Amino acid sequence: MSEVDSLPWLRAFSRSEDAAERAVFLRVFFDLFEARRARGENMPEGWTAALRQCLANARETRTPLPREPLDRTAIAAILLRGDLESVIALAGDPSARLRAEQVEALVARARALAEAGDARLAHALLARGPVRIEHAPLFLEADAQQRLSLLLAAQRAELGRIAGVPRELDATLAEPLEFAAIAGQSGEFAEALARALGVSTALAARLAADPGGEALVVALAALGAPRDLGVRVLTARDMSESAGAFPRLHALARLAGQLSAPAAQRLIAALSGAALVKPAPAPAVHLREARTPSPFVRRDPAPTTAPGVTPETSRRLAQSTRRP
Repeated sequence: MSEVDSLPWLRAFSRSEDAAERAVFLRVFFDLFEARRARGENMPEGWTAALRQCLANARETRTPLPREPLDRTAIAAILLRGDLESVIALAGDPSARLRAEQVEALVARARALAEAGDARLAHALLARGPVRIEHAPLFLEADAQQRLSLLLAAQRAELGRIAGVPRELDATLAEPLEFAAIAGQSGEFAEALARALGVSTALAARLAADPGGEALVVALAALGAPRDLGVRVLTARDMSESAGAFPRLHALARLAGQLSAPAAQRLIAALSGAALVKPAPAPAVHLREARTPSPFVRRDPAPTTAPGVTPETSRRLAQSTRRP
């Protein structure tokens, strides 16, 4: 049977709700893909559309794609093609084993799409689980539990690192933030937050407008804002008198007190796509130069000659005291 003749019944398999029939289609598709790539030929017309139909059908029926057909070659082919619907279906398949560099590329694409208003790929990646620090650029698209996982991952990533000089929010940056928050001027607040963080105004606006409030807590912690300033900004941000507002503000204030500045800076760097600037390690101090040197360090023996006595004087004294 030729490739063209086999397409109708394989297309039926691509539309099937049965995972086994979709597996047959995928195996034939990628075998043909490898053979044609070795000959430098393109896929026959209609095969790519059938692949998209197969992946979309698997997502709609909420049945995972079979693990065996989606080997490294199949995954690479889908990512190389770059079709968004196929990539979303691939990201939503927990049985697909993605390499670290593939996850990094998908997260970067998901962040760019989310900034443009399409968060489907971000949600698919976050739903794969478990949520790790590699997913930090998708913090704004994560739900409450996923955000907690990202916060814990950022805290763990900073454990054991040499802490730099604690960052303190300058008064020239703190005053415009507080004034704009209390005055309810969201545009000016976003601009002041962007200047303080060194990020785009669009990202600062998303951080400030985040409904949960965790993103703003992360931003203030990254700036080294004092606790009282953070509470005033968070309170001014939500002047709702509903009974549910106060427990939430209390929870956000507790989060602000527990989140370390380096972890918050790591999250902000991931959200902005900037490289994380690690603090320079403290200069090493020789143990003998330390204020309280270790008692286990072997020290040089104390000089036996009195202060101010030269070696020549010591030699003459020794000669004069010899017996004849």
